[in-house]
Amino acid sequence: MLSKILFVFATYLEAQAFEASPDIFIAGMGPAKVRETLTSKVFEGYGEIWNIGFAGAMDKKLPFGSIYTVSVVGRHEQEGHHKLHEEGKRLITFDAPLHDPKLRDLLAHQWDLVDMEGHVVAEIALANNIPCRLIKIVSDNADENTTASILDNAPKLAQLLKDYVDERLETDVL
Repeated sequence: MLSKILFVFATYLEAQAFEASPDIFIAGMGPAKVRETLTSKVFEGYGEIWNIGFAGAMDKKLPFGSIYTVSVVGRHEQEGHHKLHEEGKRLITFDAPLHDPKLRDLLAHQWDLVDMEGHVVAEIALANNIPCRLIKIVSDNADENTTASILDNAPKLAQLLKDYVDERLETDVL
């Protein structure tokens, strides 16, 4: 049986398919905002944190709308990373959206996905001895079309995430 889970999203766009619940927390976009909002008071009483949301594909071979769990998360321009699980994709967290295909391609040999929150959510959870899972859906190709791709497809992507999470909760398996 799963322990009580806090579902952390960056924005309402990512959470829109989920029913309103005290177990859903909108942390805001970017590492600084997450660090400011995701305090120990927020996750008090929870046994696990799941950060669910959109991510850019560092490799265009990752299909749009595909959903992955994260095994390793790092932060752009910072040393070190957090190993969360044995299997999954490698996620790098940036302070701002990645719109630069050259930088994306340069980092693609180390990282599979890019977001703006995962590293900080994992860091906070681990510092408080709370298990953490990062679940990301490919929303864009981390290029100049990132914002348009997300805005045009947010409802569909959010529904895919909800279906994925519901299935995992039903089977108690991730």
